[in-house]
Amino acid sequence: MMKNSKFASLVLFGVLSASAASAQAQKGPPSFVIDPSEPYVYLKFDHVGKRQPLSRREPDRGLWIRLVNNCRLPITVATFDTETRDPGIGIDDEIVPVDLNAPPLGHASHPGENAPSERPNESIPEGYSSGDVVNTTTVAPGTSLLLSLPANHVGRSWKLQIQFYLNVAGKGSYGYGPYSVVSFNLPDVPKQFRDAVGQ
Repeated sequence: MMKNSKFASLVLFGVLSASAASAQAQKGPPSFVIDPSEPYVYLKFDHVGKRQPLSRREPDRGLWIRLVNNCRLPITVATFDTETRDPGIGIDDEIVPVDLNAPPLGHASHPGENAPSERPNESIPEGYSSGDVVNTTTVAPGTSLLLSLPANHVGRSWKLQIQFYLNVAGKGSYGYGPYSVVSFNLPDVPKQFRDAVGQ
């Protein structure tokens, strides 16, 4: 009787193990994106406030944003120490014009509808660039990096872009191989804080 009971237990254990393995096989590998409701890498507003300028051309207002790694691979970005007491880290970014005449997504344009309009009399600032010597920071999957930038790196007619590299199998050297770009613009700033940036 005891032998039959042990045999039945072994058979049940084997069936349950096979079922678990089958269910795991049907699920497949985990998704590349951790949170499917967000892009695999994105920039998220953190706060605005007083910030020590790094040059005479910068305002004394700062914009802090988070670079969020929402994928299952580490990413690498070019960063630098701002050498101030402000929180966050400096990052290489490019300031690019925004097409003020672009139709909303899903909106069909008509002839003459997107005729060039006069760009506001605004001076687009220069982004940060490390030059020949580049220091990098790696952002692990599911984590974020707090970035410290001048508040005028976004505006009504320009946005900032940041270049990043995926660390595939631990071989993600910055500056080599394919890269991606993530952008942040004025609509990404909550409405109540927009007056404090872009000027």
